[in-house]
Amino acid sequence: MKRSVVTIGVILAVLGAGYPARAAATVSPWTLMVYLRTDGGLAQAAAGYVEQFCAAAGPDVRVVAQIEDAQRPGEGRRLVVAADSAKWEPGEVRGDMGSAEAFADFLRWAQDRAPAQRYALVILAHGDPPSGELEAPRGSLRAEAVAAGLAQPGLSVPEVVFFDCCYTGSLQTASSLAGKARYLVASTGLLYAPGLPWGSIVKRLSANASMSGRDLTVVALEEARRFWAREALPAGLVIVDLRRVPELELAVEELATAAIPVMEELVADLTAARGRSASWGPRGEIVEVGAFAAALAQLTPLKTVAECARAVGEAADAATVAVWSQHLSSNEEEVGGLGIDFPLGLAATGRPAGGGAARAGSWERLMSAYSRHMRGQMQAAAATGSLPRSVK
Repeated sequence: MKRSVVTIGVILAVLGAGYPARAAATVSPWTLMVYLRTDGGLAQAAAGYVEQFCAAAGPDVRVVAQIEDAQRPGEGRRLVVAADSAKWEPGEVRGDMGSAEAFADFLRWAQDRAPAQRYALVILAHGDPPSGELEAPRGSLRAEAVAAGLAQPGLSVPEVVFFDCCYTGSLQTASSLAGKARYLVASTGLLYAPGLPWGSIVKRLSANASMSGRDLTVVALEEARRFWAREALPAGLVIVDLRRVPELELAVEELATAAIPVMEELVADLTAARGRSASWGPRGEIVEVGAFAAALAQLTPLKTVAECARAVGEAADAATVAVWSQHLSSNEEEVGGLGIDFPLGLAATGRPAGGGAARAGSWERLMSAYSRHMRGQMQAAAATGSLPRSVK
């Protein structure tokens, strides 16, 4: 989430709102589990989310939320919303809301406090750091912490995880959450305050509480597109079927396995494919994995690599339910799916690119091999005074 300026009074006004109290113990069609960080400039967006959820929840849609105390970052308060009533839980929740332990405790409380036929998880935070930066920003919640919390025994699997954080529409995030939820809705680029229009999203869910998780993801994308169309800011969302992500991980692993031994012959094609793909990010280091793979399949004469690249493109398409973007890509290409780190410089990325232990490093190894060969070509070029083949 892009930082915004806010006074402490804004968040305290929401926290102190006097809603009539009513506890709900029955099983509802839907419960939204909402985890709101305020540190790192997120207080105004968090306050807006609380207001929207309190106004929009209906008899078939309950909301349970934990919101970080803006004056004591890390600690929080819990709120239960049902129809037009809401109740603050007594006392404060101790512990760092950026930790996996605090998040796991919230999930246990949420499902115990508001049992439902279907759950959706909404997270407002800063996402993982950009490529090459190992330290997470204040107010963050890393995908690995979310995955660990969702993997607890005894929890119901959420239909959807809404990751309202910058740059979470990535293969890295999807890999971490595969098997932990059915769908992921995430921002491919920056997500500016006030975030997603949850008031209109929840109103549509309340009007049709029988909708599936997939239907809810499409409603969220439609409402976000309508809301952000009024702004000239860059924005984008991707909906991912997390059940199809392991196929994409495997395809990426097989591409890396095929490409690394022939990197000397492949460097130029990798560079050209990157140039033909939509790219974005703080330093333009993210590319759309499906478009990149499709371009590589067309460019390379190496049959095995081309076949593996086509498989990556097909798997990326299969995992992508829907996508929307505006003014996001640095080269004006529309972003059509999940992103993956492909830095412009010669250094490899600063974090792993996947989820499973065996596959987590496949893309990272490919980027490292690419960087080594690019560096070697540049050094050779400097010695001879000619441009390397990969940048001609």
